[in-house]
Amino acid sequence: MEDNSKKYHLVPEKSGINLIGYKDDELKRIPYTYLHGNLEDKAHYDIYSFYGDVPEGAGIYKGFVEFPDMKIDCTIFLWKCNETKGLQGLVVANDDKKSFKDAKTKYEKEEYFI
Repeated sequence: MEDNSKKYHLVPEKSGINLIGYKDDELKRIPYTYLHGNLEDKAHYDIYSFYGDVPEGAGIYKGFVEFPDMKIDCTIFLWKCNETKGLQGLVVANDDKKSFKDAKTKYEKEEYFI
């Protein structure tokens, strides 16, 4: 894990509208990064943005995804990707073992996917 003391705040989006109601200028997105597994299922979509600070560079980070009815602790896997000329990544709920393993494998292999 990278910075163990920091927890990043993520907000799911659908059709360009964040599900919590934050102003667009308060949110930041890292292209080619997606909600995965149970988080994607709960959001009914795979797009999210950061509210506040954004991780800088490849690594494994702690965070939480804010839904209208709850907050779910998550892990953010970000890796360098030659195809996108930037980062690629997946965000998974900490208790979603299958998706966590899948994201970790993609992170370790720096696997490109769409």
